[in-house]
Parts: sequence; C-alpha cells; structure tokens
Amino acid sequence: MRAFHGTTSVNAISIIREGFSLDFFLRGGLGKGIYLSKDVDKCAEYGRHILKVELNEECILKDEFASISSYKPKESYSGFNFDNKFEGYTLSRGFKGLELTTFNEIVIYDLSCITSIETYAIR
Repeated sequence: MRAFHGTTSVNAISIIREGFSLDFFLRGGLGKGIYLSKDVDKCAEYGRHILKVELNEECILKDEFASISSYKPKESYSGFNFDNKFEGYTLSRGFKGLELTTFNEIVIYDLSCITSIETYAIR
C-alpha cells in the first residue's frame, strides 16, 4: 500500500537516512504514531517535502470513524483527543496501523509496517 507523509526538509533528510522514529512524536488525535495519507495534497499541509511510504497492507486495519468512535465511551470524548485509545483498539485486533477512510488518514503504531521510504516531491 502506498501512502505519503508531509514534513520539513530537515525531517525528510533524517527520515530518509534513518527511518521514522516514534521518539519524535508530538501529538495526534489517533494516538502516538506515524501519520500518513493516500492523498498527497493533504500531506502537503504538514510540510513541503513529501515522502512516499510503502506499507505492508496486512498490518493495517481499515475502518470508518463512525464505527471506531463507538469503541470509546461518549462521555470520554474531548474533541479529537483520543490519546492512545485507537492504538489499543487496533492492536487488540491484531493490526499495527489504522486507516480511517472517513478522514483519508493512516496512522502506524508499529514501524515494522513500513517497508520502504523515499522522496516523492517538494511542493
């Protein structure tokens, strides 16, 4: 499965040389992970340097937000700040990444899902 990741030039160089690292994760509504999309334009919102990332599709749970959001009790919602609830949901089902088709977003919780990374474009 092909996906894309938008980032800065400095980060792109580091990722190409050393791979992704969860140590540099700052925040995300779907938990601690590497955020990707199949939509190049969406990725460009996060940085001009677009990386093409190949993923092992068998690692990825594909779902829609409506069915996943019911996993967490409604009284716990705080916008889209779900901490690592989606990670637990995904991993408990035997997957290492989650593709939310509703948002055209993929989050990888385990770097073993990534099979290759290369420079795609500068926008």
